[in-house]
Amino acid sequence: MRYEGNIAQYGFGALDQIYGRDGRRIADWLSAMVNAHVDVAKDPYIFDLNINHATYNYANFLLRAGMGMSTFTFLAQQSLKNIADEINNAGGIYGGNIDGSTPESELYKKRKAKCILHEYKSIYFALSGIKKRLTKDGESTLSKEEAARLDNLIAFADNESKPSGKYSGKKEGKEAPTLSYNRSKVFDERIGERMIRKGKSSKDTDLIDYYEHQLACIRCFSEISEHAQAISSLVSASQIDTKKFGNTIRHQINFRNKMQHLYEDGVLWTINEPGFDS
Repeated sequence: MRYEGNIAQYGFGALDQIYGRDGRRIADWLSAMVNAHVDVAKDPYIFDLNINHATYNYANFLLRAGMGMSTFTFLAQQSLKNIADEINNAGGIYGGNIDGSTPESELYKKRKAKCILHEYKSIYFALSGIKKRLTKDGESTLSKEEAARLDNLIAFADNESKPSGKYSGKKEGKEAPTLSYNRSKVFDERIGERMIRKGKSSKDTDLIDYYEHQLACIRCFSEISEHAQAISSLVSASQIDTKKFGNTIRHQINFRNKMQHLYEDGVLWTINEPGFDS
């Protein structure tokens, strides 16, 4: 799988590696996920880690990319839990046509995008409330640098909470606000654990750090969505070795077309055309 542009900054590994960045076998992590779902009735801890219908593909991709424990310090962030809850409550549509396409997934994508916008808006309101609390007599009690940082986070959250292309400063020639938070910090276990704790803090300065990390996590959640879906499609298309390509002509045609779609749409992969070796 290719990691280009901003995606390369997260530090994802090759999908054929045996050990992840935490030194543990990737196969052991995948096995642990299977066991966790088998034992979910006895100990549903998997849900506390935010592994559910909305995040299965993300967890699968991240573990296979060698992110190990940081997979869970990422997915367990409260902002991603909120998004996953809203996606799951909204429901999803799955299935496919005989030509291998899945038009229903477009509706699911729109629902997910809407849930992400809602979370950005929630963080915008939270940060705006912090700014109000830290302002006395029209002046911020923060240092000039910290006040500017808070203003930028508010502007970024506000802009991201709007549909793409709706930036209010576009007509004035202003560039959309950006988040300078280092992408590699999103998968730093210690930072992830610390931010989960800071989310429960009553100190506004802690909450500013917390919401900055949440914004970075949501940004990552959106940026790696295509990769998470791509590996899910690859796993589905590779079921030929377990003879799950169907036992009827219709199912086999459907499977063949699924393979063809993977080849045509798999811009993230370097794969051979079905039926040919090279």
